Amino acid sequence: VYKRQPCNHTGRTGPCAPAVHASGVTRVVVAMRDPNPGVAGGGCRWLRDRGLDVGVGVRAEEALELVWPFVCTDGFARPYLELKTAVSLDGRFAPPPAERREKRPVFLTGPEARTEVHRRRRWLDLVLVGEGTARADTPRLDGRMAPAGECPARDPRAGYVDTDLSWTGGLDRDEYLVFTAGGSAESANRAAIEQDGGRLVLCATRDGRVDPAAVLEQCRASGIHTLMLEGGPHLAASFLAENLVDRWIRQTSPVVLGAGVGWPGAEGTDPSRPFTLTRTLRRGEDLEAVYDRRDFHAMLAQVTV
Repeated sequence: VYKRQPCNHTGRTGPCAPAVHASGVTRVVVAMRDPNPGVAGGGCRWLRDRGLDVGVGVRAEEALELVWPFVCTDGFARPYLELKTAVSLDGRFAPPPAERREKRPVFLTGPEARTEVHRRRRWLDLVLVGEGTARADTPRLDGRMAPAGECPARDPRAGYVDTDLSWTGGLDRDEYLVFTAGGSAESANRAAIEQDGGRLVLCATRDGRVDPAAVLEQCRASGIHTLMLEGGPHLAASFLAENLVDRWIRQTSPVVLGAGVGWPGAEGTDPSRPFTLTRTLRRGEDLEAVYDRRDFHAMLAQVTV
């Protein structure tokens, strides 16, 4: 049984298909074909031409989901960015600041939805928030609620974006990244941030703020291939406006806040590059909708024919 088809080309190692044929195996079950158009179907055809029974498409959706960050970025030609938002029915991210009595995260969604977020975090390299979220919540951004055995055991790295290094309270982690403007390297707050465990990542700016594209460039240079962006809304809107979001997981809680933190005007997505709806499902009392920039189901059809 193969998650992807046995290859029939030589890269860093020799091809798999001849080895499978030589082993005496007579039936091969493949979840999906290789999504690389240069090799798609080659191994399966090679085995079928030699009389093997080859079945394709068993648990294909799960297999494609597993490698989706690699597929939709064309083999990590750029970092994969997954945006997670949790809002009320009337589109609010949190109650008004004046109504918050304690400095800790506000959870609109229930434990089932939050558990899924923690599980997703552990599949990714970095969880990123904005300075406002860091100030309001001092979050941990880890995967402590993730079910054992359903994801990697290692927590992702954590980080936040702070153009002028105005926040010295950090995150609730021993070590974290701070994406900041290059000119902030001489800030008087640098020593306090680094003593707390923060490591500065200097980025180019645009319109007086850290450029979202520069954040991804610095991540790639640091070997970070996959990120989860968890807001707040200003940071999310900036990445959406630049069409840098590959997948958007939108969790909606069945509550109406009436007022509070909302989107900073229009969400800013380019209508010529729409998202496609991949799936919707219920997480406890909450609704989760998953949207992909690249059409997941079109790719699924391509790799299972």
